Amino acid sequence: SKPSARGRWLPRSSPLHVCRGFPVRGGRVAAMTTTPAPFPLEPLGVGESLDAGFRLWRRHFMTFFLLSLVAVAPAQILSAWFFISNVVTVNDVGEMLVMDPDGFRRGSLVIGLIGLLLQAIAWGALMNYGVKAYIGQQIGVADAARGALQRLLPVIGLSVIYFVMIGVGAILLFIPGLFLGIRYVLSFPAFYGEDLGPGRSLRKSSTLTEGRWWRTFALFLVAYLFTAIVTGLASALLFTVQRPADNMVGFFLMAAALDTGLGALFAPLIPSMMIVAYYDGRVRKEGFDIEYMSGQLGPAQSWDPPAWDPDDEAGGLIR
Repeated sequence: SKPSARGRWLPRSSPLHVCRGFPVRGGRVAAMTTTPAPFPLEPLGVGESLDAGFRLWRRHFMTFFLLSLVAVAPAQILSAWFFISNVVTVNDVGEMLVMDPDGFRRGSLVIGLIGLLLQAIAWGALMNYGVKAYIGQQIGVADAARGALQRLLPVIGLSVIYFVMIGVGAILLFIPGLFLGIRYVLSFPAFYGEDLGPGRSLRKSSTLTEGRWWRTFALFLVAYLFTAIVTGLASALLFTVQRPADNMVGFFLMAAALDTGLGALFAPLIPSMMIVAYYDGRVRKEGFDIEYMSGQLGPAQSWDPPAWDPDDEAGGLIR
């Protein structure tokens, strides 16, 4: 037997020894296999959550920008080409004169559906990358996009259910739609963070936002207002610099470039807030911080303890 750090004698077969700061159980050392999470895994206040969301956005700014650009740019280029090809003129208040109104409506519908599909891919890639980056698991842009494509149909199903619920709730005096939108908004990070299906993702979001609706709402309100103010000012500047009636082609090209740049810049901000709220909810409701720290211990490695010296000046600790 041997004395512990507090002077109590423990048998060598004790389930817990200490070896140079590493826990040893049954004569085996557990090895660290991953790096600590770069963002705090602890209960966060509203201000701390906002700070974490902005830091996540800034720290991975270029990756987020590229993931958004891949989806936003083709949609804006296609939209600009369609409008330039079909619109005869645009007046100062934005009213358009088109050659074939029925064809224009059908084409607009197709362009809109393509844009929604590309947006779903970009949204999925952002979420797939962000939920891993928040806890230090780095993946590349190609891997994030590939993961989004592999789960494209399930996330489209999740999106349809989510927006139908919001639409039905909005019909009932708007407030129920807002309530449902916030309650189930964390289903998207849960979908990618835990590889859940649409139904389980919605249930997980309901659990995580229970008792935390106002906190979650505050995060999205700040992110939405920030994005809306910046994009609104940029759009107003566009109308000041280039009037549609003066140069229709130039206006559409400038509008497409502006929408592409702003979309790629600010689209990741709201997903960043969703990811922060998701992990904050898991820490509070599931003890995810403890689960994560326990996951830092890799497979146990064999270790033979050194011979015990009862006269050791270190007080009997294993050297």
